[in-house]
Amino acid sequence: MSKPRLSIGAWLDQVFGKTHKDLSETLSTEQYNDFVKGATSIRGAVDTEEEETQDTAGDGQEVKGSKEAAESKTEVLDTDLSAKVLALTNQLSEAQSALTTEKEAHAATAGKLTEAENSLKETTTKLEASELQKQKLRDAVNPLGDEDLSNKEGTGADAGLTKTDLEAREAHKRNRSEA
Repeated sequence: MSKPRLSIGAWLDQVFGKTHKDLSETLSTEQYNDFVKGATSIRGAVDTEEEETQDTAGDGQEVKGSKEAAESKTEVLDTDLSAKVLALTNQLSEAQSALTTEKEAHAATAGKLTEAENSLKETTTKLEASELQKQKLRDAVNPLGDEDLSNKEGTGADAGLTKTDLEAREAHKRNRSEA
């Protein structure tokens, strides 16, 4: 009779113990699935060897020799699996290190950007205050300054005159003609 077959997860727990739990939590889903696929093929080879060992008809020496061969093959497969686990663990460590470096670089860049934004806000505020002060001084010196600038584009004798100037000129002409 064949013994009941364990699920791959239960088998990995049995073979690797706490290391399997650490691997499943540490590896990405894709990496863990690759790991399980490799472990499944190893388990298949181990189960095949065990079945062949049980099915072998002959004296005790043949069974003992097959069992030793299976154990040897299992050790080789376990070594291969351990090497793959180690390689994946090293890749994960390198990725985490690179991620930490990127995170630190991003934090430094974000700090510089925030500092530059604050400096820009201060400069903008100073510029607005300067423009306001400039406008106040312009208004204090010549309260009709904006009105004076309104007719600069005129042509002929009226060029540069304000509406008030034009109205005063018209009034003067009327007064002269009446007198």
